[in-house]
Amino acid sequence: MKKELKLQIDEERFGDVIFHIDVQTHRGHEFRPTVKCTNPIWDQMNTRHFNATNGVCLRSVGGPEVRGYSTDHGKEQFILFLRGTDKTKDDKKLRCTIDQFNMIQKAVEEYNRECTIDLLPQELFDF
Repeated sequence: MKKELKLQIDEERFGDVIFHIDVQTHRGHEFRPTVKCTNPIWDQMNTRHFNATNGVCLRSVGGPEVRGYSTDHGKEQFILFLRGTDKTKDDKKLRCTIDQFNMIQKAVEEYNRECTIDLLPQELFDF
């Protein structure tokens, strides 16, 4: 089964996006990229996250949450916490600006493109 992550927009209002995680096939230590990671040092240290090239970090710990922070250089970056150990939060709705969502979506696309591998044919899992 290949790794996949997909977000679903529920609503857009006043420049913000309300969304949820629609598909997340792997969580926790299984979230680890299997083919390639943009930051191999972090990949070895922590199997629960992926650093996208646009500065967004995807992390599978705890439960869904969006956090923004500034780097030492004043550049704003984001962490999207995905489904993790707290399964009671799996369906939590998240909110961010449209620009932030676009950055997060690009990170998700990069994860799907670069951190997936077909271990077994998808047909085995289709019912």
